[in-house]
Amino acid sequence: MPSRSAIIIGSGPSGYASATYLLRHGWKVTMLDFGNLRKDLDRHNLPANLTNDNREALVNIEEFSWKNRRKGKESLSPERMRSHYFFEHTNDYVLGRFRAAVANISLAYGGLSNIWGGNVLPCDGRDVDEWPITRDELTPYYKALSDLIPLTADRKDGLAARFGFPCGDLPEYPIGQQAGELLTDLLKCGEALEEQGLFFGRAKLAIDPRLAIDPVKDPYPFGPIFHAGAGLGTLSANPGFRYIPDIFVEHISQQPPGSVVAAGTEVSTKSPVSFSGDKLFIACGVLATGQLMARNFDLENQVMHVRTNQNAFFPFVRFRRSKGVSRLPTNSISQLFLDIQNEYTDNRFAHIEVHQFGEYVLNPIKSILGSLTPFAVAAGRPVLERTMIFQAHLHSDFSDRLEVRYDRTNGWKADIAGMPNPGARGCYGNLLQFLARNRKSLGGWPLKQLMLVDPPGASNHLGGMFPMREQPDRTLSSDRFGRPFGCRNIHITDSTILPSLPATTLTFTVMANAARIADHVGKDDLP
Repeated sequence: MPSRSAIIIGSGPSGYASATYLLRHGWKVTMLDFGNLRKDLDRHNLPANLTNDNREALVNIEEFSWKNRRKGKESLSPERMRSHYFFEHTNDYVLGRFRAAVANISLAYGGLSNIWGGNVLPCDGRDVDEWPITRDELTPYYKALSDLIPLTADRKDGLAARFGFPCGDLPEYPIGQQAGELLTDLLKCGEALEEQGLFFGRAKLAIDPRLAIDPVKDPYPFGPIFHAGAGLGTLSANPGFRYIPDIFVEHISQQPPGSVVAAGTEVSTKSPVSFSGDKLFIACGVLATGQLMARNFDLENQVMHVRTNQNAFFPFVRFRRSKGVSRLPTNSISQLFLDIQNEYTDNRFAHIEVHQFGEYVLNPIKSILGSLTPFAVAAGRPVLERTMIFQAHLHSDFSDRLEVRYDRTNGWKADIAGMPNPGARGCYGNLLQFLARNRKSLGGWPLKQLMLVDPPGASNHLGGMFPMREQPDRTLSSDRFGRPFGCRNIHITDSTILPSLPATTLTFTVMANAARIADHVGKDDLP
């Protein structure tokens, strides 16, 4: 039987997972990608340990400060981020107008894995009970991903047991002094907390701790964090894999007798290009995927709904001071996970990532006090060295949404409007009430008054535009293999097809689902 061929649009985590499984089944894979890259790098020789350009600088820039948020300015706005290669050209090709919303996409090699924090955790079965697939169908792919990406975690903690986390063989990533002291307190009351629906443990991270880190020159562990581009670099040794950058795909179609065509523009020359294969996989992120679908399936000015995970930050003040922690080099990597599922969270998991004291704690102070900051820090160490930052995600059922339209008169760019969920703050209030109720076990108190709730879309966790359905109709939905509008040979494999977004991280589940679809396609095991 002659080798079959597939076209994949996009080089992010879902594109990488799709390519990997198709190649395993002997398919030929052509990946089309815009492929922005740092100008000082050769995209064909991307070092295996390269990830972010400078994420720590990204999250510390003025546009992300609390001072600007109070003035109503959008954080991480692409208009202000054109100089960063991972956001470059997004306004030229995909993003249009924003109203009460923030949305980031990436046209870079590796997609948004350029700026993610490496957090991974499987979903819970009750959090995906409306999906046409079960958690058990994803389980073998979660486990297989531990062979594709570096995973570091504690195999034996209650969190790993509760979620069936398929930890890799890497040693644990070291946690900081504050996080270690909090974990010690949690372990003393572990059984009682689990009875209340709180599961905890070291952060589960797509990080290879064997790679060296310079805490002075590189305060965030860019090198060790898994990056989809590094994974694609390993696939380049496969003769069946071809990566073609500098391509912006505009048109997709099925051709008789069963082939597909992806056509667009070579960006640097503005020349038309066209590629054909047996199957087409769309893995370019929700807003770019939506643009392709609107342009090619007569969806102009159709209102498309995008689900999000609500994201909020709040200080957690420990009763006990971690002396000296404010003088140590640190980073914003997650230290611990707290996952809560009980009546306070309406029996959907709320996911908290625990961060220790760092620059992101000092930045609001710097933005207000300026040159007086060193004196304020010196005087405030007794308080600052008790302060941690909790980042809390909610299930999409309790989160804001986006409404997106595409119009040819605007170059098919996304017109994005935020649709706040009036119940989101109440959900956070209940969550913080539960934490305060357990202050003795946690050894500290959450400060609700200083909580920052991100605007719609700012979490970068987007999905659900073409949700999978057991019986999809010919509107905005897809079947359980990501096929929209009854298409036989076009599959969407990114988060666009997730019916809902569990709070317990997104990338790991997106990759597992993409691997599931590509595995079935590769085996020709489709209805």
